[in-house]
Amino acid sequence: MVGVTGQGMERKRIDQVRSGSLAGGVPYLAMSRPGSGVVSLQIWVCAGSRMEAQFPGSGVAHFLEHMVFKGTENRTALEINRQAERLGGFLNAYTSYDRTVYHIDLPADQAEKGLELLADFVWSPSLAEEGFASERDVILREIAMYRDDPDSFLFDALMEAGLTSDLLRFPVIGLEERFRALTIEDLRSFHREYYRSCDSFLLMAGDLSPGLHRTADAVAPALGEGRLNSSAGFLDPEFADKPVPVRLRLRGDWEGGRGTVLFVVPTRSLEEVLMAEWVVEVLSGGESSSLSRVIRRERELVHFFDGYVYSLGNSSLLGFSWLAEGSDLAETEDLLFDELTKIAAVGLSPEDFQRGRDRLRFDRLRQDETIEGWASRGGESFRNLLSVSTWEMEAAILGAFENQDFCQYLNQYLSPDRAIAGQLHPGGAA
Repeated sequence: MVGVTGQGMERKRIDQVRSGSLAGGVPYLAMSRPGSGVVSLQIWVCAGSRMEAQFPGSGVAHFLEHMVFKGTENRTALEINRQAERLGGFLNAYTSYDRTVYHIDLPADQAEKGLELLADFVWSPSLAEEGFASERDVILREIAMYRDDPDSFLFDALMEAGLTSDLLRFPVIGLEERFRALTIEDLRSFHREYYRSCDSFLLMAGDLSPGLHRTADAVAPALGEGRLNSSAGFLDPEFADKPVPVRLRLRGDWEGGRGTVLFVVPTRSLEEVLMAEWVVEVLSGGESSSLSRVIRRERELVHFFDGYVYSLGNSSLLGFSWLAEGSDLAETEDLLFDELTKIAAVGLSPEDFQRGRDRLRFDRLRQDETIEGWASRGGESFRNLLSVSTWEMEAAILGAFENQDFCQYLNQYLSPDRAIAGQLHPGGAA
């Protein structure tokens, strides 16, 4: 039972979370919020571009995400979309480095039909030769658009330079030459290996009926023995203890300059996940955050400044990105490193310390207000940590963080000699 009290607000409701295995062995996570009237159904396939060892850099995981929507023995592609719409649902999917996630959000009284639809095309797609060439052309256009995006160009260049021994060095969408070499049989092989793996799971969240679990037992495939593997992260946790300094200076035919700095940080526990998110919030969450205040407001070096945590399993990327005139890119990067070093030495002011904690607490509450947001956070946690935290658990951990923890974290993980940093200057060919 979860009762949540927030600063300046009080909310009482019953949220129940349980996990287990369906009749055929597929792991499931059920997040029940009675009375919400909405259900989010998600199939998390724990296979993204990081798992393309047999087809490195090809984008086979992303290609397969497109192809499963092309139809099954029971439905054409058009019927899949029409049925989702008739159910009042919103159907979508995405592929990342460590996962491909298919989801439909719909009224609770249509959830059983929605689950049957989702299970059919995700777990039992036709993957016919028909439609392969046309969908390949669609993705080739996506690759061209992706290549023309300056932020993606800089990020991919940094990943390639900083993670040379890991499949993370390849973009999720794939490299064009390697993508063109894929065959329909390659997609079928990837589906057989990963889509019926015990490292994947079904997530059901919202106003769940007893019949929904029975439907899940009936439509989920039968698997062999196994368990969800929370250690299937992308970077060896020990990687976070090794300096990987990178300094890229690139030019491209785009307007304006861009800068990015990435750090590899551990996210092997709830404490480490919250610490990374708290650090980002303190340093870059809003105009009054520590780095934004100095870099944007006081020095006026950038047009835009942002920070983020990009989950990669048991390690993640903690990054900062900015837009600036080309002449200010180097000064911004130097100032960012100087400020990180200074804060690590002297600590935070009481105002910055509390402000970051309050903003992160509120952000977690805000995400959990919607079934979709609650489900997505729960799936992320279940994928990486094999558990789903309550707001009270997270509040207790955040409340125990002290200034010295912040300084130690910056010294250990956000020092300049660990940074993967790059600048993209305007003018010239990429």
